[in-house]
Amino acid sequence: MSLRRSLGFSTSTEALKAAEATTNASRSEFGAALTDNELNELRRREQIIAADVPRVRKAMRSFRDPIALAGLWMDHDAGGVLTVAVTSAPDEVERYLKGLVQYPEALRVVSARHSLRALNDVAETLVTAQGENATYFDGIRVDERANVIVVVTPQPLDQVRGWVEAKVGGEAPVQFVAASIEAVGTQFNNSPPLRGGQAMNSTAGTSCTSGFAVRGAEGLAVLTAGHCAQRGDVWDQIGTFVEITDLSDVTGTDALRVPVKTNFLTNEVTLWFTPTLATEARYRTISSSQLPSNDVVGQISCITGQNFADLRCGEILTRSYAVGIPLDDGRFLSYSTGREIRVDCNPGDSRGPALSGTQARGLISVKVRKAFNDTCVYVHIQHAMNQVGVQAVLTDGPVLGT
Repeated sequence: MSLRRSLGFSTSTEALKAAEATTNASRSEFGAALTDNELNELRRREQIIAADVPRVRKAMRSFRDPIALAGLWMDHDAGGVLTVAVTSAPDEVERYLKGLVQYPEALRVVSARHSLRALNDVAETLVTAQGENATYFDGIRVDERANVIVVVTPQPLDQVRGWVEAKVGGEAPVQFVAASIEAVGTQFNNSPPLRGGQAMNSTAGTSCTSGFAVRGAEGLAVLTAGHCAQRGDVWDQIGTFVEITDLSDVTGTDALRVPVKTNFLTNEVTLWFTPTLATEARYRTISSSQLPSNDVVGQISCITGQNFADLRCGEILTRSYAVGIPLDDGRFLSYSTGREIRVDCNPGDSRGPALSGTQARGLISVKVRKAFNDTCVYVHIQHAMNQVGVQAVLTDGPVLGT
């Protein structure tokens, strides 16, 4: 239901019945039932994003002050319109961009007060000012659609508001939301060893979900979230030895590398399995990874976790979610480029894969626990790979690690 609302599709009883009656690929692709027309419309919007988001970002770099990019998103409520917010001369910018993009009829330019650079500077100032104390907030969202910074905090709002105003001034575009962020752990084992989306257990007593099989200069590895464990932890998967963590980073991203020297790695991600692991399971073959410049607010991403079958899919709410929370092992999880999506993740889902179709997009990192409509944040796959020195997700099928 939440995906349908995000996309602006009808949630009437008749619309839901029509969607449930279909036999198309919407459930396997997006984790929800859509009619043929709705599925085609969603694919059209994804095509617009893939074709024109890189063009718009590149073109906006050619403008100079006072014209600057203030936001970029797919507007589902408007029927699938790629919306560009700029700080000045929106009509001039729109004429220019429509001459460059592949889908000019699906592009509009609007005016906004604050540039994205200015918003990100405010967020960075607050993150740096708080440091590792984590006294005032758990996270910060750069909201491109509303052109504001949203501070997520479990503390009294008046207290946090006073601290923020002392750091960035009372005129800064900052809003406040009462919520908390938590890194959640895996609870259950999954299907056969060394696929993505499966539980791994360490001799230190922690459990994680494998994200993706990856390849680097030093060979093959399993990539998962850094808050899962520290360097030196030994892992197995359903009793099968995996290897020892050699890199774990929770500063600037949330990534962990476990080199794999024996056993098989595959380019598959587990989506669904039977409790006995014996008869039925469903996997998704990974064929590529997304560049961080190619996603956009409003794009649909999916997660797969231990506590539900198949996929949960929702729109990206921000590409700049800053996290700053202490971990149980004494480290401090801190990054500023998280992707928040309009879908919930539960204890057991963290560290698992974020994906779309056969494209790897990220690693589930934290849950944003609000009064209602909890959301999930993942770190982008490219940022995670760069941080731990791997070059690519595995895309060429089962191989024997050497």
